[in-house]
Amino acid sequence: MNKHLITILSIILIQCNSGKSTNIIQDSNNFSASIAIDYHDWTKQDSLLFQVEYISNFLTDLNLEVVSNNKSQNFTITPSESLIIFEERFLFPIGESISFNIYDKRNVIYSQELFFEIPDFKILLVDENPLKVDDRLYKTLKKNLIFENLDKIFIDDLIKTPLSSYDLILFSNISFLTANEIEKLQQFLLNGKKVFFILNERIIKNKDWEFHFSFPKISSVRGSSVNQFFIADIDTEFFSHALDVNSLKDLKVFRYFELTPNQSFSYLINLKNQNPLLFSKNVLTGEVYYFNSSIESNWTNSVSYEMILDTLVEIALQEKSLNE
Repeated sequence: MNKHLITILSIILIQCNSGKSTNIIQDSNNFSASIAIDYHDWTKQDSLLFQVEYISNFLTDLNLEVVSNNKSQNFTITPSESLIIFEERFLFPIGESISFNIYDKRNVIYSQELFFEIPDFKILLVDENPLKVDDRLYKTLKKNLIFENLDKIFIDDLIKTPLSSYDLILFSNISFLTANEIEKLQQFLLNGKKVFFILNERIIKNKDWEFHFSFPKISSVRGSSVNQFFIADIDTEFFSHALDVNSLKDLKVFRYFELTPNQSFSYLINLKNQNPLLFSKNVLTGEVYYFNSSIESNWTNSVSYEMILDTLVEIALQEKSLNE
């Protein structure tokens, strides 16, 4: 799948330490280049997709060496008088830096090094029932480098759990919060933190949530159906880096909620019937996100897990860029 690429000069998200980056171009009239990487592959510990845009007036092939943790791979770049894109994958060993070096024979004509930094963004996953737990979401998040320190509790432990060290609380299919739990979450939001709700059909019984968390008014709940297919309309400004938009073109949603239209929400993913699948709202001094479809194991499609992961990656990395 093609993923969005981000130039290595960006200071957003998993970032390069620009103070340590170097370019060596012996003759810019003969060679110019820019390199982009899919850092999201790096956070997932996948092979790293990179892209080189270049113009080369050299008469012979050039050698591209990609190096990380003292391991390297070599690729061949051919001459081109017009802009050409070279795209490959690098079996990237987990490390803090990666170097791109382009050689004409033994002479370095271009060199750039990236220094990676894992965002300090900690999530608490709150599940409802220890007897009916689905660990796929937990395992999906834990595979990502950003969320290796993810903690998980059940809802009965929320009151006694200190929240100050967390940046986001993720509620998976929670149907009820007590007055004390709501008050604790409000204090969390007052500290500028974030809360993410994965909705479920039982949640419509909690009318007080509309007041406490600007919860959307739900007009109806759809049941599962093999004929319910929806094309996604995605806010590509929000998902400017992590989300593989192409994977959502034929998004299949089996159950979701019809909401009363409310223009005060920020809609991040809409279905083709204009019902939002993912939306957010500023509450107190924090932010609340809503995923408008539960992910119960007996019916949900696997893309939901990937979408939630990508959304959380975006939130974490955008938060890091704001605090630089």
